Amino acid sequence: MSIMFDTLGYSKYLQSVGISQPEADKFAFMARDYVSEGPLTKQELDELLPLEDELLTKEALAELFDAHVNRLTVKIGIVFLLGLVGFAVAMVYL
Repeated sequence: MSIMFDTLGYSKYLQSVGISQPEADKFAFMARDYVSEGPLTKQELDELLPLEDELLTKEALAELFDAHVNRLTVKIGIVFLLGLVGFAVAMVYL
């Protein structure tokens, strides 16, 4: 699963609260890099999926689900933190 991040919109928002365009662009690209992830690689897929002769038990499935939930929680936290930083920067410039 990949998350789409609107770098142009975020940059324009930062500019609208008084941050210079180069700085706003840097913040937007930094946020995109932290939030977006590329496609799943074969190595990552091999680590997530069991061997062909193994059955996926409820416990194993729950463990995989928990791992994905934890990754998503971290990403949501990063998005929140970037928004908070953007707000703090806006408050300094206003």
